[in-house]
Amino acid sequence: MAGPKRIPWKNKVMLDRQYKWTFYIHMMIGSVLTYPFAVFIGRRARTYGGGVPVVPYQRWVHDFPNVEPARKARLAFRFACIGTCLLGGHLFAT
Repeated sequence: MAGPKRIPWKNKVMLDRQYKWTFYIHMMIGSVLTYPFAVFIGRRARTYGGGVPVVPYQRWVHDFPNVEPARKARLAFRFACIGTCLLGGHLFAT
């Protein structure tokens, strides 16, 4: 049974929260610092190596496909940009 004098546990919880808070703040700072590189990588991800825009491969039959031409390129940009920001932020915080 937990006693009334749980000061070490309270200190551990407080230190863990402080560590996580500073880690997240540093991760956001690192993400902001790597954003220009992430935009460059995201723009490169919008096209294949030969300069052809990224297009979806029809590997399965879907009843209502999204036929917007730039959708796949936009999703590739977002995935590459956000992934690079998160990776850069984590490396900066670590």
